[in-house]
Amino acid sequence: MNSIFEDAITFHLIENDSVQAKFYSTLNQTHELCKLFSSIINTKFNMNLYFKVKCILYYSCLLTIIVLIFFLNTSGELEEFESELLTLSEVSGLYTVPYINAVTKSMKDLGKMDEINKYVLLMNQVPNCGGEFLILLLQKLQGYNNFRHIRLKRGKQILSSYEQNEFISILNKKMRDEAVPLSFDRSFYFINFTSFDKQSPTYINIIRDPIEKLSSRSHFGKESSLLKCIQMRKKCNIGDDINDFNIPYFCGQDPICRTGNSEGALQMAKNNVEKFYPVVGILEELNKTLVNLENRIPYFFKGALEIYEKKLSVDLPKFQLHMDPIERNTLKSLLKTEYEFYEWVKARLIKQMEVMENYS
Repeated sequence: MNSIFEDAITFHLIENDSVQAKFYSTLNQTHELCKLFSSIINTKFNMNLYFKVKCILYYSCLLTIIVLIFFLNTSGELEEFESELLTLSEVSGLYTVPYINAVTKSMKDLGKMDEINKYVLLMNQVPNCGGEFLILLLQKLQGYNNFRHIRLKRGKQILSSYEQNEFISILNKKMRDEAVPLSFDRSFYFINFTSFDKQSPTYINIIRDPIEKLSSRSHFGKESSLLKCIQMRKKCNIGDDINDFNIPYFCGQDPICRTGNSEGALQMAKNNVEKFYPVVGILEELNKTLVNLENRIPYFFKGALEIYEKKLSVDLPKFQLHMDPIERNTLKSLLKTEYEFYEWVKARLIKQMEVMENYS
């Protein structure tokens, strides 16, 4: 049989008249005694404290004895109706909400969720390629197209696995704190969100002719050791300049991505562009880039070309590197995979434009 205490708590659910009668009779008698003792204590103003305490203790003991006698006398009848009682645990089970393990499901568990979030845009800016212009354009467009652009804090391009995961967490927190759609920018080598079992943002970027990119860096005081070597007519290699080339920004964080003229890095970069970048622009083809962005990512870039032509009086700098044909050809041979990637992205952009024109 359940404890007497639990039975007493749920006693009102018993449908036996005789047991109920005894119970309420005992309660009435106890209530009368309570009133009597309260009257005595309250009216005897001259009663000393010691006697008051004795009265209270006596009353408490008497009440306990009365309740105990009642349950001893009715325990037999209670056993007959034990199956009709609802214990405290049973009652709580009826009215409490079951515990829900609120763990965020992974992409694998969610099943049909898209790998790429089309309402979150991320530009992992390649330096000296016109990226700041696209960022300015996004800042102008956010008011027109009802999204918010956030410039992320500058950091390293090369990130450890832990740092990549931390970066993804920061981005996801901002997405929770702000209303989507959102666009972000920061200069870093490509991070595959899906490899961390997270939904990827929609990546975009813009690149330029590799030699012109080196020229631009030299113009801003970041002299390229490769250019300097070529101009001195020495035997040259890519060296540290690889970190500023286009391919690592699309290939990713794998060490192979920072290997000069690596076919593996080139292929990884192409694969990532095809999967995660609806548009990679070409600075030398800026109008085509903007039209393509507006067509393929309209939520963010609707009206981009019009704003550029009418409201953004921006002259993009062009720094022509003066080199004789021999030096230029030597440099292009050293940048073999960079030029392969550049020409492939350019051909992709033009093909996207042709497809769009055929459907228009």
